[in-house]
Amino acid sequence: MTRLGGHFPEDIRQSHASRQIGAGSIFFVHCEFTTPPKCKYVAVLADDQHPLIALINSEVHPYIQARPRLLQLQVRMPESDYAFLDHDSYLNCASVFQGEFSRAELEAIWSATPDECWELTDTTRSRVVSVVNSTEVLSDARKASIIGDLSP
Repeated sequence: MTRLGGHFPEDIRQSHASRQIGAGSIFFVHCEFTTPPKCKYVAVLADDQHPLIALINSEVHPYIQARPRLLQLQVRMPESDYAFLDHDSYLNCASVFQGEFSRAELEAIWSATPDECWELTDTTRSRVVSVVNSTEVLSDARKASIIGDLSP
């Protein structure tokens, strides 16, 4: 089936992508900053020219499991809430990255592959705000950005 979006001019697709992307957006992207580099689901936690992102993992690493301060920052994402997941996964709010992707790069990804872009549910957003608000692991500036952008 031919996608309708491909028939619109690039500037219109980019403008639409710009309006669709923000805190709560989820992308499937190649991450050079992981070891080893691989394609991962990432969620935008705070919108900026260089958004704050967190990785979505299929399981919680044993290192994190052994550290309650980090474990509390693993937000479960039930498979039943996310059609793209094959099993329950975890949004790792203990490790937040900035500068790995620019907003322009994410807009280009959305414009090229909107079927590989999703949104955090309201329940997950609320849980992220709750755990980020109660942690001392993240800086106050990052906490404020995440809470401000993900709160209703």
